[in-house]
Amino acid sequence: MIITKQEKPKAEVELTVAITQEEVKKAYEVALKKIAENIEIKGFRKGKAPVNLVEKEINKKTIYEEALKDLLQESYKKAIEQESLRPLVPPKAELLNTEEGKDWSIKFTVCLKPNVVLKEYKKAIIALKASKKPKLIVPGKPEPDGKETKPTIDEVLTTLLTEADVEISDLLAEEEANRQLSKLLDQLQKLGVTVDQYIASKNTTIENLRAGYLNQARDTLKLEFILDEIANSENVTVSEGDIQKALETVPDEKEKEALKKETYYLSAIIRKQKTLEFLENL
Repeated sequence: MIITKQEKPKAEVELTVAITQEEVKKAYEVALKKIAENIEIKGFRKGKAPVNLVEKEINKKTIYEEALKDLLQESYKKAIEQESLRPLVPPKAELLNTEEGKDWSIKFTVCLKPNVVLKEYKKAIIALKASKKPKLIVPGKPEPDGKETKPTIDEVLTTLLTEADVEISDLLAEEEANRQLSKLLDQLQKLGVTVDQYIASKNTTIENLRAGYLNQARDTLKLEFILDEIANSENVTVSEGDIQKALETVPDEKEKEALKKETYYLSAIIRKQKTLEFLENL
């Protein structure tokens, strides 16, 4: 296999894998043997028919489809290992050429962790807080109520979105939007509401609904990466004591035991909360 790499915008990378005829033939033979082990042909017990007879009995396209499954997994694994990549979601695969008797070519598009450039987010949040403080009394004008309010978390997060540069991969945004839509569908199913009924109640269309979720997904992902970058730059860490303290607040023993097995997940939540507290205390 020959692998070529091309970096694209939005932290995406294209990996083109050239697979030789010999490698295709080998995958074909493996696929044929696999099919032969699970097929039953008249006159033979299941999985005992000669391979050459099995090949005559079934459509060649079926064998190549099975071979392609193996080649997709093998070539993708080899490509990301060779280039030392850590994709965030499953790749988008495109078959460039799978013609019989010729070399095959497959292109994988993968998305990586995007680069985040933090701007003057500290000054922006401090200014936001200042705007919430009581104003000075000006002679001849109504007195302010004297009450000081804090910025809401939504206001702080909105400020962060304007004070950082980060581009989100379309592939990553679509994955997150699909996850959220799937969650919505599950909720609707539990309520006994159809998608058409839900769309009608919102006076929208399925296209607009998906577009809305896609935009929401982009902002959600941007904030996740921005908060992670702030945590890195401010050296926000999570200790074993932090984890134990969080576990003590969980009343359900089964849930607590499950969290003990997912300490990485719990640690990420605590780190995010610490980062938000850091922003609140600016």
